[in-house]
Amino acid sequence: MKHLVLFIFLHITRTYSEKTPQIIQITENQIVNLGGTTELSCLVLYAHGYSVVWEKLGQETNDLNILSSDATSLVRDTRLSLVHDPDSATYTLQIRDIQNSDAGVYKCSILISTTSSVSKEVTLEINNAPIIYDNFPSNVVVVENNSIDLECYAKGFPKPQISWRRENSALLPSGGIFYRGNIFPINNIKREDKGVYYCTAHNNIGKDVRGIGVDVEFPPSIRPFKSRIEQPLKFSVILGCRMEAFPSPVIKWSKDRNIITNNKFYKIKQETSFDYKESTLQISSLQPNHFGIYICSAMNKIGFDAAEIVLTETVLPACFYPRTD
Repeated sequence: MKHLVLFIFLHITRTYSEKTPQIIQITENQIVNLGGTTELSCLVLYAHGYSVVWEKLGQETNDLNILSSDATSLVRDTRLSLVHDPDSATYTLQIRDIQNSDAGVYKCSILISTTSSVSKEVTLEINNAPIIYDNFPSNVVVVENNSIDLECYAKGFPKPQISWRRENSALLPSGGIFYRGNIFPINNIKREDKGVYYCTAHNNIGKDVRGIGVDVEFPPSIRPFKSRIEQPLKFSVILGCRMEAFPSPVIKWSKDRNIITNNKFYKIKQETSFDYKESTLQISSLQPNHFGIYICSAMNKIGFDAAEIVLTETVLPACFYPRTD
């Protein structure tokens, strides 16, 4: 009977010692704030006599992978510590003053041999307000009637949502006030679509905003102040034309295929506003050879336009201009 009891005791001891170590529970995936503290716990079974280690996956330098083993920290980072509770067989990795670099996948492993282990993983993610990547131009130029895609991407956690709006919340070319998505397409763009488009990246932590200026190139479009003007001899007169164009055009005045330049009879002025450009030709002390057809022309790299203004002689002045004798 004594031998039977000893046999049973030895058999039970051997069976217990041959049980494979297990990780029966690990902390669920964590989402934490910058500067905070988190604890990653690993509950093991049948791990007596085996090494239990915590490591972070994806590090470039292998010797930085293993963060701690048993109750010893293997990296020189005072923010990390490992607490072993032998009563509950729990190994807890504590991370204090959490930084963005702490985000990633952490693995708890029981090292059974040099080639064998059991492990479980937990993901640590850090809450971050969005930051829009600045690898896209802050200003783009497109030719009228072409199409363009405005792009905007951001990092942050939770994943930022991207929306678009125009300056002063003007109507978008696609209709509506807002557009959602990383890529905002503008098809068959028109000159009135120029302006600043704002990309907003937002999550429940914060937001970031970047503006992209859109310039639309188009050929000149000219219209005269008046297409027919009458004025007596010896009086002065002003001819004028207004044009829209981008880029800014080169403006010329001509008569009878001759380019007009400033002299004692002719004086050319140009004024530029945000949306248009004006040019005036003042003719002093009208002479018989001044009457005829004047051409106001404008040209840029996109195209050309011109307008005719007919100046004829009359007896009564069209408006008050000083007579020059």
